[in-house]
Parts: sequence; structure tokens; C-alpha cells
Amino acid sequence: MPVSFERDLLESDLAAVDGLLRRVGGRDRLARLTLTKRKGSIEAELQKLAGTRHTTASVLLSFDGGPVRGSYGIDADFAGRALQDYQELLAKQAAAHETGGLARMGPVPDRQLSRLNITNVVHGSFGFLLEEDGADQPQLIDSALLVSVKRITDLLQAFTDSNQQTFEQALAEIDPRVFISLKKFIEDLYRGGATLKLIEDDRQVVFDNTAVNIARERIVATDVSDDEVVLEGELLGVVPIQRRFDFRVHPSQEDIKGKVGERFSVDYLERLHKEQTMVGQPAKATLNRRTIRRVDGRLTEEWTLTDLVLLSEV
Repeated sequence: MPVSFERDLLESDLAAVDGLLRRVGGRDRLARLTLTKRKGSIEAELQKLAGTRHTTASVLLSFDGGPVRGSYGIDADFAGRALQDYQELLAKQAAAHETGGLARMGPVPDRQLSRLNITNVVHGSFGFLLEEDGADQPQLIDSALLVSVKRITDLLQAFTDSNQQTFEQALAEIDPRVFISLKKFIEDLYRGGATLKLIEDDRQVVFDNTAVNIARERIVATDVSDDEVVLEGELLGVVPIQRRFDFRVHPSQEDIKGKVGERFSVDYLERLHKEQTMVGQPAKATLNRRTIRRVDGRLTEEWTLTDLVLLSEV
């Protein structure tokens, strides 16, 4: 269970116990003793929880609005679609993170490794607690699935943020197939008249009607596509820490700037930066070109360098 949600439950219990203690006063010594013991137990659990940090994926999707029937139920069709949308989104994000980018078509690799289990149902609004296998087994580092869960929440925040620049930055970095699944998830929330709260260990993010409407307007007006381009020219420079490159195309002399793909290791980036024989030499670059089309006709392109070979080595 996400730490932040468990903490909220304990704090709610503590507030209820404090209220009962005030009502009991000194009239019922046995009741006061029982409540005091319960209060101490809750406070001990809260103290223990303060040092807790999960390294496996655990996230609560809590829905409200049109599909939710008070505190006791949720429309089954909507719930099924929403959970399937989220699982598909997670599978693609996890695969994109592990491989450095999904192929434009074909099956999502290692889909089975991104599966989450429904381990609890939460009432109030109506929520589903999702956890990966082995959630009760601590690891030294964050699991790949936990990283992907956090990334999905980051993307949802960016797509619903009132700051257009935040959205534009996320749009430039998102994998196109992840974008398609995110688009479907948001569309189903919008059509269902639903709101969403995502609860993780260290944060709780609410996507109300305004946020869902903002995201929906943006995804309807936007399209993202990738294609691979091979160009000849010369590498002008690489900044390893920022993972940025400059490349001049021959014979047009067009300068292309962008980021270096994740598949390039830090060591390789440093070699590119330091090895003068590669800078300024005729080379063949393989690049990913991301084209972002908007409903008003504007086009922007984002470039990612995925491979570089000196023509003298071909």
C-alpha cells in the first residue's frame, strides 16, 4: 500500500481516537485506558511508517464523478476500461524505458513483466490498489516498474498542467506509442465524466474535471509521430552531461540540434566529446525525427541521435 495513503488512514484513525478521548473525559476509566492504548499503537505505527520507502510499484487509482455510485460502487464497464488503459500505458512506458524507445509497430516487449495486481479496493470515492509481484519483498533499488509508474504520473501532471510550456516539454519527450495509450486513458476519463486521484508513496495527485478537460483538449489537437532518418554530414559537438548534440548536414549545410538517445552510454558520449577525430569528420548519423502536428497546422520537429559512424570506417 502506498505510504502516503497508509499515513492518511492512520492519521484519520488517530483523529477519531482523539475525538473519542475528548468525549469520554474522565468519566469512564476503562474506556479511556483502551483508547489511550489504541492511540499509542497508532502513533507507533506512524513513527515506523516515517522511515518506510517502497522500492516496488504500488499505486492507488481512485475515481470519482460520473461512473462512481456513492461510496459503494463504480460502473463496471468504465472501471474495466480504465484499468486496462492504465495497464497498457504502464506496459508501453516500461518497455520504452528499458529499450530506449518502442518500435513503431509490433508487440510490446516483455509485457508480462509490467503486470500489476489488484490487491485491494478502497471506498470513499472508489479506488483500486495496484501492486507488482513481490511488493512485500524489499529491494535495494527502485524496480523498473516503480520508475514507470512515477513517469506516468509525471506525464499526466504535465498534460493537465495549466502551463503550456510544461506540456510542450513532455510532448517532445514522450514515446509516440505511450502517447497513444495516454490519449485513450484521458479520453475515457473525459467521456465517463470521471475524475482521478493517483496515490503513490510520496505524493497524491488529483486530476479534477478542469485538469481532465485541459488534457483532453490538448490530445485532440495534437499528433505525434516518429521516423528514422539517416544523414551524412559532420558532428560539430556533443555535450555529454546535457546529452545534447550538434550535427551539420551535407551538402545542405543545415544544422541539426537535439538530444542523444538513451542507448548511448555515458562513456560513449564522453568519447564522442573528447575524441577530436570524430568531431568535424565526415560521418553518417542515424537519427530519430519526432514530428508534432497541432490542429492549427503548426509543425515542430525534435531530433534524437541514435547512432554515428565515420564514413572512413564504413
